[in-house]
Amino acid sequence: MIQTSNVEISAEQVSEYLRSHPDFFIQHEELLADINLPHCAGDAVSLVERQVSLLRERDMDLRHRLAELLAVAKENDDLFSKTKSLVLNIVAAQSLDELIDAVQVALKQEFKADVSALTLFAEDKKSLAQARVVPLQEARQSINGILSSSRAVCGALRPVEMAFLFPDLADDQLGSAAVAPLGEDEVVGVLAVGSYDPNHYRANTGTLFLTYVSDILNVVLPRLLPGH
Repeated sequence: MIQTSNVEISAEQVSEYLRSHPDFFIQHEELLADINLPHCAGDAVSLVERQVSLLRERDMDLRHRLAELLAVAKENDDLFSKTKSLVLNIVAAQSLDELIDAVQVALKQEFKADVSALTLFAEDKKSLAQARVVPLQEARQSINGILSSSRAVCGALRPVEMAFLFPDLADDQLGSAAVAPLGEDEVVGVLAVGSYDPNHYRANTGTLFLTYVSDILNVVLPRLLPGH
């Protein structure tokens, strides 16, 4: 406590007063000569020097935050540009082969996915050109949990799920994956993206992009699938 005129004043009260009167030391410059603010070397530093130091620290912090915001903005701008190009290619596809090529090329070259796979569900493979086609009943035996979900699923999937989604790879090659069911009224397939990194896709990973692409496919696929 600080005692003056038999009245005790706490350090908190002094601090609050100075905060409310930022020009106090301008009005009482003579007090600056009696104030010492030791820095890490143990020497005295003036109040002005200390203020300048604090302002510099705050300025650096603001600069770092601004740099982070600009970096995020650039990433979002790049993602938007790549997504726009992919969507236009999907919409422009005149055949199932063109659509599959557009999706696989974009995911691998533009979005740097380690591996991707588009699987369609049907009994007759002959009419679906180069697409990977599997009977729906067979798919339910391996990825029924994913098909039962109304949204994309991310994380380290079970070996049987990985083996079904990426049949050309060994069970232990991929560490994690993101999968989105395709179809509105009925499930017609799945779009899967895999990573060798087990931590790349996690349960809490955002699925906005994959969900958006799958929504576009849900609109385009019916006009390219026989019998739809």
